[in-house]
Amino acid sequence: MRIVSLLICLSFVSAGGAQTLPAGKGKEILEGPCAECHGADEVLGRTWTADRWRKVVVQMVNKGATLTAEETTTLIDYLAANFPPINVNKATAAELQKGLQLSDAEVAAVVRYRDMHGNFKDWDDFRRVPGVNAAKLEGIKDSVAF
Repeated sequence: MRIVSLLICLSFVSAGGAQTLPAGKGKEILEGPCAECHGADEVLGRTWTADRWRKVVVQMVNKGATLTAEETTTLIDYLAANFPPINVNKATAAELQKGLQLSDAEVAAVVRYRDMHGNFKDWDDFRRVPGVNAAKLEGIKDSVAF
């Protein structure tokens, strides 16, 4: 069954010309049992905290993903290491735009605020940036690090 899942995932990635997953312990789990329900595109481009990745993986297990406890831990570690949240204090404008899906104007507002006030200390500090939609920020909260 895992061989079939792996072949399905690999054909999806190569046929779609999608980005490949980074190497590392846990990649095979993502390409195997996880591919039984969806492709790697569900992960590519996501930037979440380890806690958010844990919640997602546990949710998938609760929906029927066949992972052992060890595989679950390995997968969470892989995802957290390879798809971490965007550090808004260090990210370039391009990284902010791509990783957080902010508009040009919102990115400019974040960079301007950061340049004028220094590094963001926490979430409350970040959500005070004028010119960025507060509701949109709440939606990306798990994708932000300081």
